[in-house]
Amino acid sequence: MTAQRIRITGLVQGVGFRPNVWRLAQARKLAGTVRNDSSGVLIEAWGSESALADFQQQLRTDIPPLARIDSIHITAMEAACPHDDFRIIASESGEIHTGIVADAAMCAACRADIFDASNHRYRYPFTNCTHCGPRLSIVRSIPYDRANTSMAGFAQCPDCLREYTDPADRRFHAQPKCLPDVWPQCVVGRHGGAGHYTKRNRT
Repeated sequence: MTAQRIRITGLVQGVGFRPNVWRLAQARKLAGTVRNDSSGVLIEAWGSESALADFQQQLRTDIPPLARIDSIHITAMEAACPHDDFRIIASESGEIHTGIVADAAMCAACRADIFDASNHRYRYPFTNCTHCGPRLSIVRSIPYDRANTSMAGFAQCPDCLREYTDPADRRFHAQPKCLPDVWPQCVVGRHGGAGHYTKRNRT
């Protein structure tokens, strides 16, 4: 079994890069880890030489829509794999050598959510995922984790947590993600008058 450490720099935090790495690794039956840190994304992977070569190629070409890769640096490792699956692990802090992407307009999938009357995000104006929504305007520090954004004070409901902790979900670790019942709300009103807000008629 071959082991490699893969350092990726660029705009790779807050864009769904880690779950994308997780999916690519799962498809090739690799073991290892991926994490955010102060320099970008760090991957440690174990597998056959052919699987790792294909994995490296896909890392360069199969990237999330908001991501930008500036460099990929690969080094061999001698360490044994600590487990037999591939995991997304906790971020590490340090001297900052990476950036955050700008805020992005709502993606097509989220637009479909807010116009679907059966969806719990129906007409909710702050709907977002790892492919869209605020990034630069809410970040306070790097790594780009929820605790380092202006969303840190908002607790997550069970539905939010299910999405947030599922690497196969497009809202995995989408830090600004929110639901209307417990999160930021939009109030419309006249100047000097009372605001108006209704759950099923958000504008």
